Amino acid sequence: MKDGFPRSDFTKLETSPDNPESEKYFIRAKQKIVNDDIEAAIVEFEKSLALDPAHLKAQYNLGIAYYVTGDTNSAIQAYKKSMELNPNNYLAWESLGVTLAVKGSKDEAQECFENAVTINPGQASAHHSLGIIYKTRGEHERALYYFKLSVALNPKNTLYREHLNEDVVE
Repeated sequence: MKDGFPRSDFTKLETSPDNPESEKYFIRAKQKIVNDDIEAAIVEFEKSLALDPAHLKAQYNLGIAYYVTGDTNSAIQAYKKSMELNPNNYLAWESLGVTLAVKGSKDEAQECFENAVTINPGQASAHHSLGIIYKTRGEHERALYYFKLSVALNPKNTLYREHLNEDVVE
């Protein structure tokens, strides 16, 4: 789904599943994603969660899979469940923010991005997403601040530099 928002690296989430059978389905789901079979991945994530509802990576990745298929309502539910498992899951906060922004809920999205950067101030993509929110509101000074910060945190990211340059020109 193309939306202009950066993507999080969900592999950073740590998990220590207590259920090897659940982990087996989680690994199958990841393989389905590699093969671009998102619908099948959703089924595998759900099987994993049926066996271990506290499997953080499965819950978070279920949200991503739903988002990719365009099922934003299910994505939102999955991200919220992920945050119930770990309120400090900054990736879920950020992904929820992206999903809400795409749905037009900019204020709620902003709160999510702010929570993500409060939990992990080094999360460049969440700062960048705040820049996008402010830019869409016409608040170019604030957008510029967050675009500069995202570039400072991740200077190799061409998307961040492009948005920074666009905002400086406008």
